[in-house]
Amino acid sequence: MQPSRPSTARRISILTPSLAGQGAERKALYVAAGLLERGYEVDLLLQRLVCHYPEEVPERARIFFQSKRSDERTRKNLERVPAVPRPLVPAVNPWRVRSPRMGLAGRLHRGQLRLLASARLPRWAAEVAAYLDRERPDAVLAMNVLAAAAAAVALRLARRRPARVVATLHQVLKTGRLRYRARHAYPHADAVVGVSHGVATEFGKIPGLERSRIHTIYNPVVSARLMEGARRPADHPWLDGCEAPLILAAGKLNDRKDFPTLLTAFARLLARRPARLIVLGEGRLRSGLRSLARKLRITEHVDFPGFEENPYAFFARADLFVLSSRSEALPTVLIEAMACGCPVVSTDCDFGPREILEGGRYGALVPVGDPAALSAAMARTLDDPVPREVLRGRASFFSAERAVERYEALLLGEG
Repeated sequence: MQPSRPSTARRISILTPSLAGQGAERKALYVAAGLLERGYEVDLLLQRLVCHYPEEVPERARIFFQSKRSDERTRKNLERVPAVPRPLVPAVNPWRVRSPRMGLAGRLHRGQLRLLASARLPRWAAEVAAYLDRERPDAVLAMNVLAAAAAAVALRLARRRPARVVATLHQVLKTGRLRYRARHAYPHADAVVGVSHGVATEFGKIPGLERSRIHTIYNPVVSARLMEGARRPADHPWLDGCEAPLILAAGKLNDRKDFPTLLTAFARLLARRPARLIVLGEGRLRSGLRSLARKLRITEHVDFPGFEENPYAFFARADLFVLSSRSEALPTVLIEAMACGCPVVSTDCDFGPREILEGGRYGALVPVGDPAALSAAMARTLDDPVPREVLRGRASFFSAERAVERYEALLLGEG
């Protein structure tokens, strides 16, 4: 990716809770890398020092963190991160912040004061405010609801406001807490971004947010790093020399991903034809899914290898990728599979799959929570898959270069 023009906003700060194994956090790294290549200086401001993708941390990015809490994987990964993380400058207790005339309560709107308590982020917001006054970035990009809330409060505490503030939304505002945070956070941004057209409609639920400030930018997914990862070897015995078709799924093992429906659908498929299933990911439902596999008598044909730092090598060698989610914003993993040439089947959940697959043109869409329909679609796709080059062509629409260009325009006030 080449710089499109000389940059006018020299330093951009990206707020994200962590660099853990989540979609929004990983995309923060893609945006950071793209902005660095375009000539900007980029700072990553983390609430928690957790990093699951050390190889994707840009070498020239600066990393600031509020909390040292991390896991064992992070402690090992940090040895491979080229940038040395540094703590945010410790701020005074945010509840005791004083301006010349008034205390903190006077500097925040009533809704923001409640937001500060409900979001459990007073120290992060105060330290971000101290960072804004010290480093004076030209623009700020908040990568999810929590980051947008921290940015909204920090802007009221800081003495100097950046020229532009952009905040993104990566999820459906289903809970009261999310809606409350969003209502008091996003109106303070100069521009807000939904990662799909469906998610962008969620901003319509927020009073005082003008339509002119709402934008849709698909996640930066397809990059040279992804394609390089697809060409690397993958360490799993089922990926090479297995006669049975290989089906792949990936994601956090939680209720929203609805892997029980996938396992039930796979059991129905297995009753009619040989196949194998690999589910990549970690989560609290791992033991329950193993128990369900035993109950369905499919344990010999299903494997749960856990978190995989390079899932692209798996996508490139699988015969089918299946997304069984109950809801999504823009399922990055679906695009990644297509970019690797892997045929896909997905539930028709809100919001992203229908947009990505253009109503079923590039992969079958089935009702949420319907194992019979999912099993039938899996069988049809294995028998008659969409050509791999067609899938790669569609996935190229979700390129990192395209997304970074749009973010650059918004951060410069040109979007």
